[in-house]
Amino acid sequence: MDWRAILSRWDAGWHGLREQAIAAWSTDIAARPAAYQGLVEQALAELHGAQAALVRWAVALGQLGYPEAGKAAWEAARARYEDLAAGIMAEAQPTTGGSVEVGIAPVVLVVAGLGLTVAAIAWAVAARPYAQSLRTHAETAARELEARIALSREGRTLQQSTLPPGGGGGGRNEPLSPGDLAWLLGIGVLAIGALSFVGSREARWAY
Repeated sequence: MDWRAILSRWDAGWHGLREQAIAAWSTDIAARPAAYQGLVEQALAELHGAQAALVRWAVALGQLGYPEAGKAAWEAARARYEDLAAGIMAEAQPTTGGSVEVGIAPVVLVVAGLGLTVAAIAWAVAARPYAQSLRTHAETAARELEARIALSREGRTLQQSTLPPGGGGGGRNEPLSPGDLAWLLGIGVLAIGALSFVGSREARWAY
């Protein structure tokens, strides 16, 4: 995935948050990067959890015939995930055999096989609560749809969804786009190494 291309679609809010994070923490991160390892790991764990929930959500949508509003909500959540991950990954450098490639910005911390710059670490700290919120949202959406599917299998009346509506359109039940499906199959997954999917339901950290 081209993480820098995703950065280019960021709105002013994300760019402002990144600039504020760098201004607030860059000096301290450069002086003692190891002190931020725990926060970076937490941010990555939240992103990992969000992605796993997005996969569950997509599977449930497929079982319901890809309702238009649900598909739009999923695509919006996926875009939020990519925006949050890009702030880390666009500044990350993969390690090879324990070494880190020398880039324009120096690597100050290695976490889960990635060499991270000051900017990447600052973003991870700032983005962590957003990633946590996204994970909660995606898990809630997946659980609700799974519950609706279970009710339908029992022949019980489906309750009205409490998920916020997303997008517009003609109400057609179209499957996810080829790009969406490629993302689900792991072509565009988060690299921390990269999140590679094993089968359709399991995920592991691997580069």
